[in-house]
Amino acid sequence: MSCTIPLEKDLEIQLYDFDLFSPDDKIGTTVIDLENRLLSGFGARCGLSKSYCQSGPFRWRDQMPPSLLLEHHAKQKGLPPPLFSPEDDSVFYNGKKFRLQSFELKPPTARFLGSKKERLALYLLHTQGLVPEHVETRTLYSDSQPGIDQDYIWSLDPTVMKFPARLIIQIWDNSIISADDFLGVLELDLSDMPLPARHAKLCSIRMMDADPKWPHFLQYKHCSLFKMKTISGWWPCQVLDGGKWRLSGKVKMTLEILTEKEALIKAAGRGQSEPNQYPTLHPPLRTHTLLMCFRSPIARFIRVFCKRYRFKIIAISITLLTGLLLFNFIYSAPNYLAMSLVKPELRLNAPIQIYANVINSLNTSNANSSNFTTPHQNLKSATGHKLKLLQGHINHL
Repeated sequence: MSCTIPLEKDLEIQLYDFDLFSPDDKIGTTVIDLENRLLSGFGARCGLSKSYCQSGPFRWRDQMPPSLLLEHHAKQKGLPPPLFSPEDDSVFYNGKKFRLQSFELKPPTARFLGSKKERLALYLLHTQGLVPEHVETRTLYSDSQPGIDQDYIWSLDPTVMKFPARLIIQIWDNSIISADDFLGVLELDLSDMPLPARHAKLCSIRMMDADPKWPHFLQYKHCSLFKMKTISGWWPCQVLDGGKWRLSGKVKMTLEILTEKEALIKAAGRGQSEPNQYPTLHPPLRTHTLLMCFRSPIARFIRVFCKRYRFKIIAISITLLTGLLLFNFIYSAPNYLAMSLVKPELRLNAPIQIYANVINSLNTSNANSSNFTTPHQNLKSATGHKLKLLQGHINHL
């Protein structure tokens, strides 16, 4: 394959699948800029192999030998060309002398090796920071799905790819006739996730605030599932509305992290045994409960109403009782003040007691009197007079 740079500088690689009956489908494509590789100062057009072999499976792949590449690299850096000794076991480069024995401590035993000069030049090229021979990994893209990796990554070396431990949960409704509508999303970083709320009322969108404006001691606490191993509670679901996230629902979950061996024993969806086991409780014998709600509607209404509004009912009852006591005090205060100002002795003594005192005083005075001609008549007249006075006082009160 030949090309003219810069007219033909892009190398496009297309990957197809192999179908026996239907036409082969294109999986994806990738583009390599050959001009950028050629003009790179790190020798990216062809990586340096570890050894210089003239034949065999590890044959030298570059068009130029290592000695010529070293001379070309010195020219790019503005250095004098390397000077090799007549025995080709040493070279003077960049003001220093390098010997082949310093790189090869023992005589090489590999087959198909090149001359000492080329091997020494290759050792020096590896010290110049040039690109070594490697297997390149590139991402494939498809025109049918622009911007999305097709995940067909080919490599002969074992690779380990690390991704952030994120749990993304999307909630959709289940519409039978129309298309399913998106309700909300919950994204959790398992290494730094907000603590779940114990009750649904305490769950708010403030838990998912990535950049809170509150002080540090008022910020919502976070935790790591890898340290806690298991966690349960409520998390908020949110949806993007007008450029801002708003609360769209709440999710109650139990998250548990397991090792690979534990995950095989407790598979997802089968981690718990059947309920009502060890011991097994048989269903109780009950009467027909179809008309139970009509038999006791008041009790059912009170149970539901009090369970939901019990705190408001208690607060209203305390307020009404306090207001009633205050109203009774304000209403009765003028009467007590009037009684304390007008004839306080009559307020303290009952009328029967006053009448008894009057009778006793009359009896005492009549006994001591010297003019006791008609006792009955005098007692009657005196008693009648006192009773009139007492009745006048009572009427006045």
